[in-house]
Amino acid sequence: MKKLVICIILLCTLTLFVYAGDIKRKVLTIKNAVALAVNTSEELKIGQQKLDKMNNTYKEIRASVFPQIGGEIGLDRYIESPVLKINFDEEEIEMPLKQEWDSRASITVSQVLWSFGKVFNAIKIAKRVIGLERLSIEATENELGYGVKMAYYTMLLAQKTAKIAERSYENALKNKVALKTRFKSGRISMVNNVKMEADVAGRIPPVMRARSSLDQATIALKDLLGLKEKTSVILKDDFTTNFPKYDFQQVKAKMLTREPIVKILNNRIDLNELVVKHRKYQFYPTLTGFATYNYTGTSENIFYTDDMSKEIIAGLRFNFSLWDGGLRLSAHRKALNDKNIAEIEYRKKINELEVELKSTLSKYNALIETYRACINAEKLAEESYRVTLSSFKSGVVSQTMLNDVDLQLTAAKLNTLSTLYEINLLVAKIDKLIVQCQK
Repeated sequence: MKKLVICIILLCTLTLFVYAGDIKRKVLTIKNAVALAVNTSEELKIGQQKLDKMNNTYKEIRASVFPQIGGEIGLDRYIESPVLKINFDEEEIEMPLKQEWDSRASITVSQVLWSFGKVFNAIKIAKRVIGLERLSIEATENELGYGVKMAYYTMLLAQKTAKIAERSYENALKNKVALKTRFKSGRISMVNNVKMEADVAGRIPPVMRARSSLDQATIALKDLLGLKEKTSVILKDDFTTNFPKYDFQQVKAKMLTREPIVKILNNRIDLNELVVKHRKYQFYPTLTGFATYNYTGTSENIFYTDDMSKEIIAGLRFNFSLWDGGLRLSAHRKALNDKNIAEIEYRKKINELEVELKSTLSKYNALIETYRACINAEKLAEESYRVTLSSFKSGVVSQTMLNDVDLQLTAAKLNTLSTLYEINLLVAKIDKLIVQCQK
């Protein structure tokens, strides 16, 4: 029996050791959490592919600036050769124009000489779209950094909330011990005993809810960072209590010059102006220079011919459309509509961001004052609980009063924590608006 118990203990120890070996610990600061999210983000990978695609489109458009060289090699067999009929002295003579086999080879070089801005404007449009794709990646990184901060602070809030709930439960157990100490010389009444047991039991559900919230917050952060389920996450950074001071005009100026969405909308206006010009240029012709070298021959023998001729052609071509039923005019007007829409969206976004910034800074300043009041209330609640517990042990105050003071202390701690959490979220939001998310 003794050997069996020893074997079971060794087996359990080995199992725990193996399980612990599978768990990896990940110590996270906000900075390296953001960096980890950037490295694993699928959205950023998609954005990079779109940027690469646009770079290739730019090269494709730019290629039209350079000479285009094409060639052709062909071999034809005439099953029935065309003939030239000639009437000579009332006699019709047929002369074949082609022999059985006809071979040819040619090379053509063409170069756009003048397109009235169509080609170079298309290149400018491609460059502008590349810039927009880069800004889109920057905007995604900015939003991702803000999202990581939110998830990080939410998990930190859940951890601290769980500790406060556990501390409240521990205080209930201390109160229970104090009750026994108070009545150690006599029997505890049933009312007091049941009341104390109810107080202790009432602290268990908040602890369980807090632990569940912590689990959910941990899962959300791991998913955002691409960490495995078995990875143990340790948060190194705490909530900041050194609250920066913000001046609305300074923050607004930074926001309007740094915020990626603002830059995207501003660049989209420039892009649409280029598109308007591009549509206008479609009304103009295109001048192209070309040169062709032909080497042709005909023979009755597929493998040999002595009847080969050379031909060199060079010239200019004007390509233009006389009438398209109003297609180009409609495209030009549609481009003007897009430009006007882009300008309206830009002004609308600026107004929205200014209102958002004012609201955020107003709430931020109010919460700082609230936090100071919460700190003071928490200190008073701590002192009140300490004095009440001492008085309860000596029989001066009732059990109900002790429980109320304990709950007041727990509520004060939670109020302080939630206010600090909201302030840190607002700091993260302001950082996002002025693009200061840590990388």
